[in-house]
Amino acid sequence: MAKNDRDIAIVLGVNNYPATIGPLQGAVNDANDFIKWLIDPNGGNLPEENVHLIQESEDLTAVNISNKIEEVMLEKSEFLDSPVARRLYLFFSGHGISHDSEEAWLLLPKATAANYHLHSIPGKESAKALVESALFDEVILVMDCCRNQLQWRQIPPMALFVPDPIPRTPTKHCYAFAAAWGEKASEADLDSAPASNQFSGLFTTVLLRGLQGEAKTDQNGNITADTLGDYIKMKLPELAKEHKVEPQSAQVHAPEGKQIIFVALDETQKTTVEVTLPPGTTNRQWLASGSIPLNVPEEILSETLFRYQLAPNQLVEFTYLTATGEHIEILKKIPPMLEGEVLHVS
Repeated sequence: MAKNDRDIAIVLGVNNYPATIGPLQGAVNDANDFIKWLIDPNGGNLPEENVHLIQESEDLTAVNISNKIEEVMLEKSEFLDSPVARRLYLFFSGHGISHDSEEAWLLLPKATAANYHLHSIPGKESAKALVESALFDEVILVMDCCRNQLQWRQIPPMALFVPDPIPRTPTKHCYAFAAAWGEKASEADLDSAPASNQFSGLFTTVLLRGLQGEAKTDQNGNITADTLGDYIKMKLPELAKEHKVEPQSAQVHAPEGKQIIFVALDETQKTTVEVTLPPGTTNRQWLASGSIPLNVPEEILSETLFRYQLAPNQLVEFTYLTATGEHIEILKKIPPMLEGEVLHVS
């Protein structure tokens, strides 16, 4: 599969903060785990050279970050008078604050309760400037940080140099926040091994699980911002309860009608297989949906045997009625299968 060489990513995770705020243990892990997904052929499928990790350091400032973003942009478009990339990923993980329901600020290593307004970056405002530049087809912002409400102080905007928009199709975007306004975002040791210290942000963990195939797909077999958001909203409270931390309500925003596709169904991997329902199913009042449009099979072989084209690792929800009228729902991940093989639904 050809690499998505027109996609680029800026990634930052911050663990080290002053004692008054307290260090984290999972933000850098989050950044590294997101990078693994970005370069995974079954994930973001980016070339490694298109993924730019900003190393955390005591001297890291908003100016350093904006300079890095501009440097990456200028590598792709010398005068910023032509499109820079198809898709831009911005991933930020660390401590965070928020003063309104639409924004989140990532705190940088020198931030304290007294000077946070001088050592932070506004995530959505920065992403919005890049969206409005029209230099990208799509901009995706992911922020795994708290959105605690603190006393208002004016936070200077990140000094991004963005030229006047070039005339082209408006940029699609998706903004994903780990928590709702005023909520905390938690991290936990998600490895069951004793003293593993494999801390990760709960939001990033659930996000990546969804992107790796656990999220349902739309009727075309794609994991989109909407289906990913639905998965995160369902699974994040469960993971918080499992690790006995405060619940958090993730927010995934994508404008209606401008859907972002995170993972597209690979049509070349489809295989024609036979699907058999459990014995005793005597009517055809059943549906299958989730990974690909399955409402109409290619061929009906019997009351309980149908022929479909399926793709491996896609989730399919089978719903049918038994002879006694019992309503059955089964969620099944399609395994790799050979042409003509039988998939038993049970």
